Amino acid sequence: MSRLLAVPHVAVNVKNRLGDTALHQMSWKGHSECVRRLRASPAAAAVDLGAANADGKTAEQLAEDAETRAELERWSRAVAGGDGNDEGRDRGDYAKEDYGDSDHGEEEDEDEEGGK
Repeated sequence: MSRLLAVPHVAVNVKNRLGDTALHQMSWKGHSECVRRLRASPAAAAVDLGAANADGKTAEQLAEDAETRAELERWSRAVAGGDGNDEGRDRGDYAKEDYGDSDHGEEEDEDEEGGK
């Protein structure tokens, strides 16, 4: 995931045949860590949080676990200019505080490529 998010102008709003974006998939599968990593990346600015799938559901509406739902709600409030607990923080702050060093997740990415 780290490598994909590092690609300039990565297409984050592409939909599958069900109308789901990557964020929809992360959300309904409960991958809150992936949601946080996307939110902390430069690609976050291009994410359409209001994108609806073929059933008319947004990623936030699909989130069933509390942690993922809370992360999406904070992101939505921050984008809307509300209180997303983000005041005074930039994306670099998320990366440092939430993910540690820049190598975080690389082992996972390599495992996924190796056919986990």
